[in-house]
Amino acid sequence: MRNCLKILFLTALLFLVAGCSEPETLEAPDSVNLSNTVPIILVHGSGGNEHTLDEISENLRDKYHFSNEKLEVLISSKGELSYRGKLTKNSKHPIIAVAFEDNEAPISDWAKWLRIATDDLEKHFKFKKMDGVGYSNGGLALSAYVQGNQATPRFQKIITLGAPFNDLSEEDNAGGANFKKVAHQTAMLKSFLSKKKQNPSDLEFLSIAGISDAEHNTDSVVPLQSALSSRLIFDNIHVYMEKVERGEEASHHAIYKSAESIQLIYWFLAEYTSPEKNVYQLAN
Repeated sequence: MRNCLKILFLTALLFLVAGCSEPETLEAPDSVNLSNTVPIILVHGSGGNEHTLDEISENLRDKYHFSNEKLEVLISSKGELSYRGKLTKNSKHPIIAVAFEDNEAPISDWAKWLRIATDDLEKHFKFKKMDGVGYSNGGLALSAYVQGNQATPRFQKIITLGAPFNDLSEEDNAGGANFKKVAHQTAMLKSFLSKKKQNPSDLEFLSIAGISDAEHNTDSVVPLQSALSSRLIFDNIHVYMEKVERGEEASHHAIYKSAESIQLIYWFLAEYTSPEKNVYQLAN
């Protein structure tokens, strides 16, 4: 009797562990036509993975009920794809968390691999439009992507969180939010500026920056002017808006999961209606 109970306990434990494990990893997802919905592409920052932005995906699904399914796309350093999760015909604004195996690679590589992923997503799900949320260097990757890709699938809305468009030097980015130029343009910013003519004219962009260190106008990693240098790059699109958060939750390592950021993400993706006239709204 005691041996039977032990076997039953071990069997139950195995089922519990199996239920808590990661979903099966597949080379290709099951295909389904989702051309009538717009997925939300989440892109982590340097050193991140497919779970970095879980706080965003969980809130969009469980709190706001804006999304109902999630898929993870893992991209190797060779541009090979694997998937975890499943999308069905009932998907509504599915979350697609993109993760780079080489999570310290140059932004240009991330943008190139992102194109490989979106092409494959279009192949399996017929997506024509996408929305994107990028944290830190993930925001740079999304920005580089939209400047280099005009074919479908296309991003209609982009949100960046603490993205260092002019790198990390406080000297190069000295000052507050009221600026028309930075003290020094880095190679990164110059690269973005050189491709301004490639910006999609119908793009809608929200740049979220943080100040957790008011003395130095930084989020403790990214200077404010660097994060808001997106205004110098995307001043020729349909909608460009900025938001500056302040306090401990606005620090670089917290801004992507702060309640304020998540509410802003939901508002911009779900509630903000594209106006007829262009919008260029700066923080001050």
